[in-house]
Amino acid sequence: MAMACLIGCNEKFKNWIKRAKGKYILTGVFALTLTAISSTLYHAKKDSADGRFLIWKLSVEMIVEKPWGVGYGMFEKSYNEKQSLYFAKEQGTTQEQKNASFTAMAYNDYLEQGIEGGIVGLLFLFAFYIIFIATAKKKSLITEFAIITSLAVMSLFNFVYAGVSLWIMIVCTTGIIIGTKDNSCIIHIKHHVVVLCIVLVCYWGYSIIQIIYAQAQLYKIKQKMQAHVYVNDSHYKSIEKAIGSSEAFWYQRARTTIKNNEYQLACACLDKAHCYTSMPRILLSLYEVKKKLGEEDQSIKHIITYSNMCPHKLLPRVILMRYYNQRNKTNKAIIYARSIVEIEQKVYNPKAISFKREAMAFLNAHK
Repeated sequence: MAMACLIGCNEKFKNWIKRAKGKYILTGVFALTLTAISSTLYHAKKDSADGRFLIWKLSVEMIVEKPWGVGYGMFEKSYNEKQSLYFAKEQGTTQEQKNASFTAMAYNDYLEQGIEGGIVGLLFLFAFYIIFIATAKKKSLITEFAIITSLAVMSLFNFVYAGVSLWIMIVCTTGIIIGTKDNSCIIHIKHHVVVLCIVLVCYWGYSIIQIIYAQAQLYKIKQKMQAHVYVNDSHYKSIEKAIGSSEAFWYQRARTTIKNNEYQLACACLDKAHCYTSMPRILLSLYEVKKKLGEEDQSIKHIITYSNMCPHKLLPRVILMRYYNQRNKTNKAIIYARSIVEIEQKVYNPKAISFKREAMAFLNAHK
């Protein structure tokens, strides 16, 4: 894409395409090349591509349902809950069930910003790229124009915001674009605006330092646990306020309290983690802890969510088969047993084979 932009900005090339013949040839070559590349990439990773189509479809539905957004940092939790509900209503095709899995990002920055920040967030990202592309073109910054345009296009099919190296490139490129003088588009900034920006940057920097310190302390606690050194909940309380919305903190804290047989506190920590994420390990831990507390009938909903969220995973289906069998709900247990046998495994997995044998034995026993 960057190479195409660089070639497209070349004066000789632009003069050539201004002729009618050049336009037709260019359009034909571009269409054929784009079709060939798209077809090759799609068939090279068909399952991955189909999986992204599902993500994009549900993401658009989420924006329509909540046009003002679900809140920044909440895509993963909100999307996976949406996917779980989608399959719970039996709306998904067999192919979608095969490709669906736990999803951490939308593989489209515009859709992800639309889900988290609503239509305003989506338009803000779109405006960001348009402004810098237009400014780079106006200042004749060919390389910067090519980079920003490439990233804007890449944001349609992949994640740019989550890549540190890509963000460094964006910051540097936009800095060059802003810093390049152009008398036709000088922006006069008042001193008090500069001071306000400095204050905001200092506040943001202080907050980041606090979070980094808290994460460093969390890492030390994790090392102690791995070294089998006794850790109690007081180690976590000292960094609780500074840690922010880290689900990893609450999960690790829950693991510590489980190790110390403090199941009520562990349940509270896992509930807090669940406010920020729908990760399978959180759902499984919630089920196990509540089962210890004698609340298995209430906690089974977490396994149902996990099963619908990741339709090809066998573990939650095995848990549900056992659960319904123990409660003499044989018909429901049989449904899950059949699904376990029918699900095709993508790779060889001894545990999956064991689950399938267990399901087959259950079906044979209830013919």
